[in-house]
Amino acid sequence: MLLIWLLGTVVTVGFVSGLVGMTNSRDRVLPAIPSTTGTTAPREPDQMSAVEVQPSPTSFIALVRTPTARRTPPAVQQPDQGVPHEPVVQAHVSVPKPAIVSRASWGAVDPMADLTSHQPQQITLHHEGVLFDGSVPAPEYLRRVQRWSLDNRGWPDIPYHFIIDLEGTIYEGRMLAAQGSSNTDYDLRGHIHIALLGKYDAGEQEPNSAQITAIIELMAWIAATYHLAPDTIHGHRDFIPLNARGEHIDPRTGSLITCPGDNLYRYLEDGTLQRGVAARLTQAYLLSASRHTAEQPVRQQGDGHLRGLTQPAKAGFVRESRGVDANGMGGWG
Repeated sequence: MLLIWLLGTVVTVGFVSGLVGMTNSRDRVLPAIPSTTGTTAPREPDQMSAVEVQPSPTSFIALVRTPTARRTPPAVQQPDQGVPHEPVVQAHVSVPKPAIVSRASWGAVDPMADLTSHQPQQITLHHEGVLFDGSVPAPEYLRRVQRWSLDNRGWPDIPYHFIIDLEGTIYEGRMLAAQGSSNTDYDLRGHIHIALLGKYDAGEQEPNSAQITAIIELMAWIAATYHLAPDTIHGHRDFIPLNARGEHIDPRTGSLITCPGDNLYRYLEDGTLQRGVAARLTQAYLLSASRHTAEQPVRQQGDGHLRGLTQPAKAGFVRESRGVDANGMGGWG
């Protein structure tokens, strides 16, 4: 029997076997794809770039720990690259992929230069850093962002893997198999970058419920696809050093980094996004576990033969709840 921590709850699973860990793949350069056409228009995105890999099989790291609220942003410690957060158990879990507008649909041009490959290991949230009111259609705006990235920054592509507009629509950005780009100085390997269009600093825009829902659904799918636990979800500023006043300062430029903005960052700081992702992963895991267990034959005590019986779905595992939590979810996030 293997003990699995799911959202602060111990689940004993009789049918799951095998411990797996994350491994680092060697960085390699992906060939450039010739550019064809593009729409110009300058604009200033926040500070990252991203890459893309085709989603892998629906296999999921079943260790899901409920993250604690971070009242203070973590010290600037680059999360471990390629090191398992804890022992993990592999189970077959499917989290629905949210609707995503393809690059072709919003009119992206091909990358203009070589992309550096990487292995997705964590999810990093950004805001684009410029006020956005939707007066310019999001597809057109994204074409401007990409053109600015190519012409003004010299980046090979748009600097995020996914972009979310004011309606919660998700757009495909840079390929996930490629490492991102950034205006700030930190190790970009392994980051999957998600950016909200707009500026979410204190006193500026507030994220709406459609955007928060889209973030959670997208992050849950990414986490299941790439075997990432909810505690690999961070904000851009978490990777930037703190000064004596508790400000995140880019060591290369000396600039103050507030991304993804206080109004959006608080959903990371209080654990709202991580709990939402954990709840979806747990729901998918338990559904998979129930289906699997229901198909297992039962060995009768004192009988060495397998009977043609099936166990009730709930008999495949035992959970020990830690009581009803503040959200009334019975310890299941």
